[in-house]
Amino acid sequence: MATKKNAPRGSKSAFEPWSRAALAPVVLLLGKQRVFAQRAIASLRAAALDAAERAGAMEPPEITEVNPRTYESSRLSQLTSPSLFGGMPLIIIPGLEQANPELLQDLETYLEKPTADASLVLWHAGGNHGKKVLDLCKKGAANVYACDELRWPEEKAQFLQAEAGRLGRPLHPDAVAALVAALGDEFEELLAVTTQLLQTVGDPSQPLSLAEVDQYLQGRVEATGFNVADAAVTGNVGEALRLLRHALATGVAPVLIVSAMATKIRQILTSLAPSLPPAVAAMDLVDPPKPLFGRIAQGIRAVAPRWDDERLGLAILAVARADEAVKGASRDPEYALEAMVLAVCRYASGVREPVGMSPTRN
Repeated sequence: MATKKNAPRGSKSAFEPWSRAALAPVVLLLGKQRVFAQRAIASLRAAALDAAERAGAMEPPEITEVNPRTYESSRLSQLTSPSLFGGMPLIIIPGLEQANPELLQDLETYLEKPTADASLVLWHAGGNHGKKVLDLCKKGAANVYACDELRWPEEKAQFLQAEAGRLGRPLHPDAVAALVAALGDEFEELLAVTTQLLQTVGDPSQPLSLAEVDQYLQGRVEATGFNVADAAVTGNVGEALRLLRHALATGVAPVLIVSAMATKIRQILTSLAPSLPPAVAAMDLVDPPKPLFGRIAQGIRAVAPRWDDERLGLAILAVARADEAVKGASRDPEYALEAMVLAVCRYASGVREPVGMSPTRN
């Protein structure tokens, strides 16, 4: 089994990180961060090919990815059978939390005595489905590696710096802080944007600067829903509606505008939420709210006094109605978005009664 470690702040995992994943008869990647799981799997694929080449195999190893929802009984025993000419077969099963009963049953049997002639890689994003398989893995049937989400801004900043080092271009600390402040709630987008900027903006021999990051962020603000949300939570009806229409006209998907509004309301809730009592925090039973920092924190601190629990609750309901509407419940999602924006603006201005509106237009 993978050596356990002392978990750093923000991580509850007792297992080695995904970046140390190595080929073994059974490998379990545990956690919901898709970027990390995908990178670990890519690394294991490369390791399997390299091992076959070093062993002088006549053919590359057979690498099979199994759909856990459509798996057919007894297929695992066929896939793990050694090849006469190729290297050790590699079987990858992502989405184990969605496994059908046939796969779980075969895995339970296989993990009692896994073969050394194949490598089985499992990825379980979380939850209790497949608990017996997970227990068998954790008790010694597998090497277990953590793919936990990064919860804290400093963790995300450290990862971006490491990514910049991997890509061979320095990243100025102020630029890191700006990127995390603007995009930190969506880690995959944060990573994609950072990679794009490092590879395409400015002089690649020089560190990516705060000015270059700011130019990018300012250029994209009109193409996101976050400026719509910023205007709405301050009660600026005219600006919020103007920005909403501009976003729709430039092709922003309605679901992204709803998501941005939900994020903004959640950030206000976080800023107003009381801290956990020290005794409760020490028990590690409840995740503390994600801290806000940088520009996001400044903006939220400025707007939070406008809000209280009651009006935030009403705003959440308005966002939920819009979310349902843009995902198919309404024939006019643009009208639903406008209703959401108007509702949030009114609550930000002090209205406490539910706004009489419908998420659909008949």
